[in-house]
Amino acid sequence: MKIHLLCGLVAGFALLAGSPALAQTLDPSFVQAELYRPAPVKAAVGQPDGKQLVLGTFAQTEVGPDRVLMRYNADHTLDQAFCTNVATLRGDINNVRVLPSGKLLLVGEGALTLGSLTRQDLLQLNADGTADASFDAGLASSSGGAGRVSAVQPDGKILVGGSFTNYNGSGAQRLVRLLPTGAVDATFSVSIGFAGGLEEITLQPDGKILVGGSFTAPNGIVRLLPNGSLDASFSSPLSNVPSGYSRVSMIGLQPDGRILISTGHYGLRFNDGSTALVARLLADGSRDASFAVQSQTGPPPVYNRYDANEFIVQPDGRILVAVQGVYGGQSTNWLIRLNANGTRDASFSAPLPSNRTPTEINSLRLMPNGQLLIAGQNFRLNGHRGDVALLNANGSLDASFNPVLLAGGQVYCVIPQPDGKVLASGVFDEVAGVRTSNVARFNADGSVDAAFTAQAATLFGVEQMVQQPDGKILLAGSLATTGTNPTQTLVRLLPTGATDNSFQPAAGTFVYRFALQPDGRIAITDGADISRLLANGQVDNTFAQATTDGSVYTLLSQPDGKILVGGYWTAFNSQPRRTLVRLLANGSVDASFSSPIQNTPDVEVDELLLQPDRKIIAGGYVYAGMTAAQQAFGLFRTLPDGATDNSFVSSLPVNGSGVGFVRGLTLQPNGRLLVAAYANGVVRKLANGQSDPSFGPISFSSDVEDVAVLANGKLVVGGFFTSVGGQRALGLAGLTAPNVLNAVSPQFNAPTAAWPNPAHEVLRIKLDATARPLSVELLNATGQLVYTQTTPQPQLSLSVGALPTGIYLLRVNYAGGSVVRRVVVR
Repeated sequence: MKIHLLCGLVAGFALLAGSPALAQTLDPSFVQAELYRPAPVKAAVGQPDGKQLVLGTFAQTEVGPDRVLMRYNADHTLDQAFCTNVATLRGDINNVRVLPSGKLLLVGEGALTLGSLTRQDLLQLNADGTADASFDAGLASSSGGAGRVSAVQPDGKILVGGSFTNYNGSGAQRLVRLLPTGAVDATFSVSIGFAGGLEEITLQPDGKILVGGSFTAPNGIVRLLPNGSLDASFSSPLSNVPSGYSRVSMIGLQPDGRILISTGHYGLRFNDGSTALVARLLADGSRDASFAVQSQTGPPPVYNRYDANEFIVQPDGRILVAVQGVYGGQSTNWLIRLNANGTRDASFSAPLPSNRTPTEINSLRLMPNGQLLIAGQNFRLNGHRGDVALLNANGSLDASFNPVLLAGGQVYCVIPQPDGKVLASGVFDEVAGVRTSNVARFNADGSVDAAFTAQAATLFGVEQMVQQPDGKILLAGSLATTGTNPTQTLVRLLPTGATDNSFQPAAGTFVYRFALQPDGRIAITDGADISRLLANGQVDNTFAQATTDGSVYTLLSQPDGKILVGGYWTAFNSQPRRTLVRLLANGSVDASFSSPIQNTPDVEVDELLLQPDRKIIAGGYVYAGMTAAQQAFGLFRTLPDGATDNSFVSSLPVNGSGVGFVRGLTLQPNGRLLVAAYANGVVRKLANGQSDPSFGPISFSSDVEDVAVLANGKLVVGGFFTSVGGQRALGLAGLTAPNVLNAVSPQFNAPTAAWPNPAHEVLRIKLDATARPLSVELLNATGQLVYTQTTPQPQLSLSVGALPTGIYLLRVNYAGGSVVRRVVVR
């Protein structure tokens, strides 16, 4: 499922002119503050000596930036010498195996490099972390070896499985055994052809090998003899009807020889038609009927994506397993314990928060001292700075183990304030050394506003943010839950950053996206239906709730109170009407709005922007398989009534995989359009939709989610990136290009005066009557219209005494063009 992220409309005061293409660059005058969040951890492994190995992609650690592998001593202090030795380790590494020799085997995808040594997929380290050049498995993934799993035998030989049918130039049936040198063990030969990928390898004490995966004939699980031939004494009890229900992704062994199995798919289906998430088999493969089957609801619940997750069988026979969602009618808190008979052990409670998702456990291991070493993502443990933890046998947290393992922050929304400061929101817990919770404010030079940032906080990652005219800030996200029921995900902050306790949405209100209306009311959607709240957060019963049969991705309020709704659906209020509609102020469908996109299948609208002339710019989703007519809706403009504006013709290139969609739209006062688009970074369009040749590109390491224009004409962008133009930048960056700062081209000039400036109570305006003035508009720094008047008189006065102090944009639209003035209100 794609994640669609919308930010509040942001407009600034930069005026651009055509000039030769000049690439965007990082703004040297803007402090590139680094944003951090706890980093996801792929695997955490305990060594026999009690040390802990932690594997992931870490932008910052206790020993510096850009680390992949860390080791901590048994007393939880940093193993400084080891971390120094692996400082240059690079590559896509998924798991680490401790070998009987004390050496470490790194299992990954593609080139793995440490210092001057490079290996493909498998890299061996000495016990001290230095590279071991004596191990070389060759080009292991030269023919589709993705998703490999592994197991290490007591004699040091290594089993490697995956989806490959060729290993290092020789035929292989998705499973090989390597000698301690990395050479293929010719004495091991798999006697069956796995009709599907391998996802788990578990060794029995007698040397036999249990293999799980998505293969059939046999279904899902098989046992091999030590030489690779089929063990005929074991038979799979699973059925592959319907397809995919025999997928085994985790296998565990009990001391008595019984076998535990589970799946990260839809559940296991047995030959008798019954299903289970966790099941136990007897030694011959038949199902153990004494093991209780418990209900489970929710998404695929047991993950072993990095081959680092395990069943933990305690000495008393109880079983620990990482389960997402609800199991046995109770919330799991992501980690549960089963009694020896399979029933839920209610006495065990993990410390992971049940009110945050998507928490996941990627790695569950038993330490030599009986503690549990867990790792994953989104743990959000109080006082913890990494998604790895040690639990005591009863599930309580060992607070003395607290590594600092950070990833770059993710910024979804950027909004310039009238006073020149910049708001940013997303998923992060630290900004330039200041601890926060997903919201921050920056000074005009990029330095962090610590007084605001330290107290601004939400329980969820903020995916949408809008500043009200009174300076209060509305925030929405969709990551907070209690059990399986979403909780309040719309909050309001005071201008100081403190929570506005006067804003109290009703219990159970779930907000996916929202739109602030001119009268202060708030249109909201839960992702499918649209309703409205009063300014205090309570339900507005005067609004007729609208419904779709699909997904709503964006809402946009017009100055007249009408609401634009974009997304992906085929029926709106049970009537055939696709993708884009407009509602009247009371919530009913505006029948006067009709767009060709409403009759075009398989297109969607992800972003909306309203121009001052009431034309509507929409950004959508495109892929290479679309027809030309469908791709035309990737970025298009409509007239106020929804009809296609044929004067605007635009396109965005799709990325290498043939998929792309618009993330953010910002209109400059001169009518040029900034677009943050998937895999395209930031591009600029002329008023007719064509690419602006004066705006050169800059590379981003990952998606740009939003772009804002500051009063000085410079840009601030937020996203998932960790570098911009090859330079380190974590989530937020200031950009500049020489042509951004130029004044508007004097192609149109009508004498227009506004005084006093600064204005206190009244702003007086004198227009050029001979140039035929059409409308006068006043916009605040967030792009919201605070005043508009059509067919104005040559002289008029605007009351500004009730407006917040700040910088505003006065725009006068004449028949031949527009004139813009910057106005300060005090």
